[in-house]
Amino acid sequence: MSDQLDDLIASGFVRYSRFSGHHKRYSRDHRPTTLEKFLKTAQGYAYKQCASSHRKKHSFLGFIDIDEFLVFTDPGITSVEQLLRPFNDTGGLALHWQLVGSSNHTARPDAPVTSSYTHCVAPSSIEHYQFKSFVNTAAKPTMQNPHRPSLGSTKGLRRPYLVDEQRKRVLSGSNNKPTHGKAAVMHYVIKSWEDYKQKLARGGGAGVKRNTDYFHRIDRKARHACLASPADLYRRLCPTAPPLPAPWIPGSTPENSGNAQGRNSSALTGLQNLYADIGKYGNATKPYIGMSRHSHYWLVMNADGHTASSRLGYLLMVNSAVLTQGDSPWIEYYYRSLQPGRHLLTYNASSVLPLVREMQAPANDAKLRAIADAGQHFAAKFITPEQKVRYWVAALQAYADLAPPAAAEEHCVRRQRGGNRANSQLTSKMAGQIHIQRCCTQLLTDDREAALAVGMTRDWEQG
Repeated sequence: MSDQLDDLIASGFVRYSRFSGHHKRYSRDHRPTTLEKFLKTAQGYAYKQCASSHRKKHSFLGFIDIDEFLVFTDPGITSVEQLLRPFNDTGGLALHWQLVGSSNHTARPDAPVTSSYTHCVAPSSIEHYQFKSFVNTAAKPTMQNPHRPSLGSTKGLRRPYLVDEQRKRVLSGSNNKPTHGKAAVMHYVIKSWEDYKQKLARGGGAGVKRNTDYFHRIDRKARHACLASPADLYRRLCPTAPPLPAPWIPGSTPENSGNAQGRNSSALTGLQNLYADIGKYGNATKPYIGMSRHSHYWLVMNADGHTASSRLGYLLMVNSAVLTQGDSPWIEYYYRSLQPGRHLLTYNASSVLPLVREMQAPANDAKLRAIADAGQHFAAKFITPEQKVRYWVAALQAYADLAPPAAAEEHCVRRQRGGNRANSQLTSKMAGQIHIQRCCTQLLTDDREAALAVGMTRDWEQG
């Protein structure tokens, strides 16, 4: 392990201490307390040494394992300090697990854990009742097990006990209701079947023993998109850092899998999840992912359905490079102004996977950044609600100029006498704001805000 951390140890960012030992066996005549049993394990001894050696150097100590990663689920939180500062008057903050499944990996994948495993247990599941603690050192803590501290002092603390994100006292055992509003501890508890078998043979650092039933139970429940992931956090907080290795696609061969270095992308991640679900659960339905989470990815995909997808306009605004269907028969008013290769990338059924893999190469980083920037500027200039009003005004004026005045006058009179009720209602709602001149042949707006207020853009949004 120390070899893999050489650079961080040399920089002073990481301090590495090696602990070895075995778990103490007690005789039947002695009934040790929970704290006594834990302190006699290798993990318990390491935690005790950490607390005694570093308590006076830090305000909080976080006790998490090497297969656990702290992630921020609140986009407004950008540092551990910002997360913990509001809990200075408590005994510590408990952050609940988010358990991650195998993502259909049987063998250990070549790509990193954080990009290889993407399926999680549902956030509200009772499996997440367990937590890890970030303990206030003013309370002189001693960890009584891998999860909960025993506090030696409560002086000066308004809440001298462990609390959750909502500042509620954390109860023992399965009485806890998991919350993930601010942060979560991503626990890659099983990983691949190959990894899990090695874990069973090795045993836990605190003497915890699991069996194969646990693997299958967690893996059956891990069918949901994760709330967040270390890979997402890396991209959000470190936008100028080196790209992450590409994820592995279950079912692919070593030659065309994610062995090449690159980034994660929603296109490739979506395919990975889809392949995993089809192979494991049949035609499983993927959970909905909100538009705000799309901004976590550097490459996002758009596809048309029964008509043009209005989603494309929103994707252009999230500052990610957009990959859109290039052979679609559908069109919206601004499509002709989009330039492939400048504002977005286009694909068809045969080119989508090769194109995604090509874009993950580090050499294309600058290209993707330029496309994302150009697409966002285009969206801000041409397809905001106000600009859509401007377009429709200009379009209707242009069509009006094409119609012979006499024919337009006669047509409008017929519509006014018996005709388009919806049109007359719309016109009456905008009296004084939108004037119809030459009897419906020319539409002008004196006040664009009035047009927005009566919901014109909601109708026009549908194309």
